[in-house]
Amino acid sequence: MENKESNVKNGNDNTPPGKEKSFLETVREINERDRKAAEEEQRREEEERREKEEAARKAHERKLNRDRIELMKLRQGIIEEKDIPKEEPQPKKEYTLREKISNFFYLNKLYIVIGTAAALFLGFIIYDMATRVVPDTVILYIASDPQIKDYTDKAGEIFSGYCEDINGDKKAIADVYYLPAEGDEEAAVSPDLMTADRTKLIAEFQSGDAIMVIGDKASYELLELTEGVFKDMTEIYPDDKNAEKLGYRMSGTDLKELLGYPGLDDRELYISFRLPKDMFGASYDKMNRNYENVLRLFDNFLKEHRVETEQDNQ
Repeated sequence: MENKESNVKNGNDNTPPGKEKSFLETVREINERDRKAAEEEQRREEEERREKEEAARKAHERKLNRDRIELMKLRQGIIEEKDIPKEEPQPKKEYTLREKISNFFYLNKLYIVIGTAAALFLGFIIYDMATRVVPDTVILYIASDPQIKDYTDKAGEIFSGYCEDINGDKKAIADVYYLPAEGDEEAAVSPDLMTADRTKLIAEFQSGDAIMVIGDKASYELLELTEGVFKDMTEIYPDDKNAEKLGYRMSGTDLKELLGYPGLDDRELYISFRLPKDMFGASYDKMNRNYENVLRLFDNFLKEHRVETEQDNQ
């Protein structure tokens, strides 16, 4: 008990007995200790600088007083100019390496802070670009179905097996985003979340990357997507009973079993494909390339033809 109270008093440990510090608690303690040490060092350096400036000011005042007294004596004839002692030249101040570094940082601290912040920001941007995984295909799930959030990663893995490496990074990746056309129960509690989902959905439709859409008729009607937006799947699979004008009915696929999600057939879902056109954020040519790619992906899925990438063969 005494040991614990001592630790608390010294600010060393706020963790209850028997509970180890979390990673974030440890990081915060280290940051706080470093911050206090830096503040103490800065205070000490500032105090030393003020002492040096005060000493220099007093020495300058003493010299001015001596000069004033000598000038008065000279004017009154008490002494002659030759009798005024010549002040010995002051030796040039030699600074230690530590003092030079301290002065440099003190005089340039604003530029150093700005330069450091810019370097960190640039480093973050470079790291993010170097490590970011760019999907070859983006699939949107827009039917209101809060449970599907737990299966989007699994769905992405399934469709990735039938996807081609389009961007040349030796990986075939299909990402599934859940962006409901209308707010689900969770979004209804937070209007901000509903607005954010709708903003993301609009952005995805403008980009031209998301061609493959999974939704139900109610969602399509809500977003006014039932006419002139999706490819008529009867033109691609004329003899397939699941092929309809609005899309391909999922009830005839193995996706429910592959996902292990029994609630997938609770509504009549379609896999639909947006027709290429010039968009605000994408050209017709770019959208058409994505369109042809995702049609091959879906055809591979229906035929159970998995695509091997260079990474798979390594």
